[in-house]
Amino acid sequence: MKSCFTSIAVAVLFVLSVIAVSAQVEGGGGGRAESSGKSVNTTFKARPRPTVKRTAPKRILLKKTAAEYEAEGDRYYEQKDYDSALVAYENAAKLKPSYRSLYRIGWINNDFSEYAKALPALDRAIAIDSSQSAAFTERGYALRRLGRVDEAITAFNQSISINSEEYVPPFELGSIYEERKLYPDAERFLNQSIKNKSDNDDAYTELGIVQRQLGRNPDAVRSLERAIELDPENGRAYMGLGDVYYYGTKEYQKAIDAYTKGLQYDADNGVAAFNIGYSYNELEKFNEALPYLAKAIKADPNDFSAYVETGYAYRKLKNEAQAMASYQKALQIKPDGASALLGIGDVYFEIEKKYPLAGDYYRRGLALRPNSPNALYRLGYVYNDAGNYAQALDVLTKAQKLQPTWLRIMEELGYSYIQLKRFDDAAPILRQATSTYPDAELAHYYMGQVFVAKRNRNAANNEYRELQRINSEYAGKLMDMINKM
Repeated sequence: MKSCFTSIAVAVLFVLSVIAVSAQVEGGGGGRAESSGKSVNTTFKARPRPTVKRTAPKRILLKKTAAEYEAEGDRYYEQKDYDSALVAYENAAKLKPSYRSLYRIGWINNDFSEYAKALPALDRAIAIDSSQSAAFTERGYALRRLGRVDEAITAFNQSISINSEEYVPPFELGSIYEERKLYPDAERFLNQSIKNKSDNDDAYTELGIVQRQLGRNPDAVRSLERAIELDPENGRAYMGLGDVYYYGTKEYQKAIDAYTKGLQYDADNGVAAFNIGYSYNELEKFNEALPYLAKAIKADPNDFSAYVETGYAYRKLKNEAQAMASYQKALQIKPDGASALLGIGDVYFEIEKKYPLAGDYYRRGLALRPNSPNALYRLGYVYNDAGNYAQALDVLTKAQKLQPTWLRIMEELGYSYIQLKRFDDAAPILRQATSTYPDAELAHYYMGQVFVAKRNRNAANNEYRELQRINSEYAGKLMDMINKM
């Protein structure tokens, strides 16, 4: 249209210039005015222009065929311009649906996470040609991410039945069965995926996770290390390796190393940060634990366990105020949190030596977690310290059933029996302690007291000689008792 209007305007201007005064027309003449819808302003009044009848030219539309649109889609697809490819394939499918265009529409929509849009195209592709495994693979992929997992399993199995050398369907099935905790099935499919594609680092990662769940930690380490070898930036493999060392083998330094590497690729992973903090606490590196526990709390401000573990680190650092603040914050999140209650008890017990207050928190914590050997032992100590020996005996007996060879429990039990003058009951438990721990000074000291009470000077002297070897102060106290027999 622009070229037609311009030629007319030129002709009119030529006539006007010959007949009369030349006119300065803004914007190039009548053609611009008509096309813009605005009047033309002139610098002076000119002779009226003759009316010219205009006819718009016919617009010729170049319509492509379905094959041409599909070829255009292929070009964009190879260039990874998936938006343009999608438009071209959709145009092709409107004119003449083909397996290729419909399959690619499904694939691209899956790539865009538009799974609900992918499914209709993939179903149409399969209706045209049901012998292609790829469409079933993409269908299963979309279904799984839409939460229709049983249908996804069927689609993946259909893909495998058509082409058993595919690696994606068995990988997806292995991942599904891992999520469902069906680990033997998961392992079988993941091994099939690796057989079909030996450099599939994702399959090795998933396999390592499954092997850990099966309790095969050495196999898990090999699989995860292979995944990292194939892709040194596989953050999930580093996290999986950390899990093996943290949950599986309790090798906390190795867990720290793996998780720290994993955090380079997933900096906001609160679970990994917590596990690093916990591992440092286990290694008694409490200052190193604190920054990672803070990261865990930043990732989840309501992480009860992270506050408890932070309290533990501060408690071990003898920072009473920060320890208390952390445990109290944990209790705000979870008022019936036994570990926070017991942690406060530990602060009173270890740092402040306020045993009655410690006992209150131990009792509250044990009401929620009755099988905590440490809390039972310490509550028994609190009772002994207060002279409540029968109560001490009750909780210490429970503690020993849980930890039969814990030296401190056996010594505290012996003390309770001695204070209750139940020397025949004290002797076996203290004998067990000294035979298991030959250098257990308190056990030898209490055993010597039993022999003094039973008027057995020779046996008491034997305990005195043992104490001379390991603790001269206790040896002197025991000799005073022997001399008074």
